[in-house]
Amino acid sequence: MVTIEIESEIPSNRPNLNQRSSPNPSGIFLLDNIPNRVNFVFNAAELLAVVQRCLPPSQQERWAILRGKLAEETLTEREHQEFLTYSDLLELWNAERVEVVMELAQLRGVEFKVLYRELTPQFSV
Repeated sequence: MVTIEIESEIPSNRPNLNQRSSPNPSGIFLLDNIPNRVNFVFNAAELLAVVQRCLPPSQQERWAILRGKLAEETLTEREHQEFLTYSDLLELWNAERVEVVMELAQLRGVEFKVLYRELTPQFSV
């Protein structure tokens, strides 16, 4: 199995965003009903960090190379495993991105598709 190390400033133990209450006047969202009665605070910048998260440039280059080799059908078994690892990670991030944009759209009272295009032009639906 291939392991890819990604550096991120985004908490990996992000709670369910569906549990978020309304924003307070400072624009900070408080998450209620979390196990152990812990409140997590996510401000707009943290939510946008989830939406705009991407691979570091060197890994973006590697991903592009692997995609090219896949198209040419020249991937080795190790490269294929590396490609699958990237694919799984990017699929997870995309699912989280959609979830966060859905939440932001609901909070802002705008259509999902409009906000998604605004926040993620590189991932347009």
